[in-house]
Amino acid sequence: MSVPRRTQSGPRCALFARTRQPKWCQRSKWIAEKDSPSACTATRAASTPTTICNRSNENKMANAHVQSALNRFFDASKFAVVGASKDATKFGNKVLKWYQAHELDVTPIHPKEAEIEGLASQPDVARFLDAAGTSADKIAISVVTPPKISLTVVQTGLQDQGISTFWLQPGAEDAELVKWVQAQPASIQERVIYGGPCILVSGRQLAADKGKL
Repeated sequence: MSVPRRTQSGPRCALFARTRQPKWCQRSKWIAEKDSPSACTATRAASTPTTICNRSNENKMANAHVQSALNRFFDASKFAVVGASKDATKFGNKVLKWYQAHELDVTPIHPKEAEIEGLASQPDVARFLDAAGTSADKIAISVVTPPKISLTVVQTGLQDQGISTFWLQPGAEDAELVKWVQAQPASIQERVIYGGPCILVSGRQLAADKGKL
């Protein structure tokens, strides 16, 4: 007696109904959430091999721009930390201390504090530039602020103030900020570090490569 063939329970990807589902289909978060064949079909339409390749190329371009920004960050002669903090548990304090520990010329930027870690603070980037005594293209800035603030700081700094490079610490960016950066010409994208690099981890070698240590 023949045994009826068991059928798979739950939704299957329409594209791979007769074959083993590829990982990119099996792991689709949208499919898992919607739990419907139509969701998988829609995901298939949005995730054709051509689309995947295009996204891969976009990611490679973004990574190349970030690498360019990493390579130029320590060309600066002066640095600032937007979001510097007196609280030793916060990254705004840790990043500031990193600059101090490596004897780099750094200024904390905070709207209310006059002094942080023994350094005179400036209330915003504009005031810092006025007091810096050097051109904006010789200044690089670490950003350790909530994403909404970071977006304004980066937009103004790149478009209006001419800051050399911004380093967004993890947590200082969101999808809106990344979307804005990636919509800019390459000359702007190559001046923003985002997507995960942390100065506490990568900064020492990058600074050493530029002869700053």
